[in-house]
Amino acid sequence: EGRRISLAANPNYWGGKPKLDRVDFYYLTDAGAALQAYREGRIDVTPLAAQDQITATADATLNRELLTGPVAWTTFLAMNAKRSPFDEKAVRVAFSQALDREGFARQVLAGQGKAYLSFLPPGIPGYDPSAVQEGYDPKATVQRLVDAGYGASRSSKSDPPKIDCKVLGDVKLTFPDTARNRLRYQFISNNLSQVIGCPFPLDPVDPSTFAAMMRKPEIAPQLLLQSWVQDYPHPQDWLSAFTCGGLLSSGIAYCNQDFDKALAPANAEADGAKALGKYKAA
Repeated sequence: EGRRISLAANPNYWGGKPKLDRVDFYYLTDAGAALQAYREGRIDVTPLAAQDQITATADATLNRELLTGPVAWTTFLAMNAKRSPFDEKAVRVAFSQALDREGFARQVLAGQGKAYLSFLPPGIPGYDPSAVQEGYDPKATVQRLVDAGYGASRSSKSDPPKIDCKVLGDVKLTFPDTARNRLRYQFISNNLSQVIGCPFPLDPVDPSTFAAMMRKPEIAPQLLLQSWVQDYPHPQDWLSAFTCGGLLSSGIAYCNQDFDKALAPANAEADGAKALGKYKAA
């Protein structure tokens, strides 16, 4: 806390002298603390966390100053392909089927988000409704894990299949330790435990430690929430994050050479309509 980035006005700017001498960006990891700083006039703008929405709308001053609208932002459950058991594709698919996105949007985001199954959200150029992940299906989750060799020995074809938690191994939910993050990850822990039948303990760490962990897939969390907020409305801005060594893929050891090869001609295509077709192919 207390760290900041200061951007000073350039006196040689071609458009004339800026109206502001400086803009400061403060590194505040706790959304509640950020809202309090806004109330006290120590910062001028802050995102509003879902948990603070009721408070803000009930306050005459905050409600008057609140700006709302759709945001091109995706939050997803990322799985570290370098660490067991997520080095197996079948396990990654199973955990996708275990995630109750609708419940998360309703209970944790308090209606500030919608559940969908694609990385590019609807409304973004290049959005492809056929490019989706496996949706919530608890029964299929367990069966897929059993088929992958994680079934308990006592399970039989006539019994409800069960997972051998020892074979699956320890899976921790590591996250930057804030009160708001605890709520998010507690929902995921309960959700996965209910579906799979194994414990998924919380592993809160200092935010700075978490950032350092993400630089090396070998020590990065097994399972975590990642987010992408659009820089500009173009599929290149989204898809390039998952190329080999990309901003999102590097921390979870994801690399698909075929995807990279398919993406390259899309990035090089000058014709917008043709480019969208190539992005869809990628």
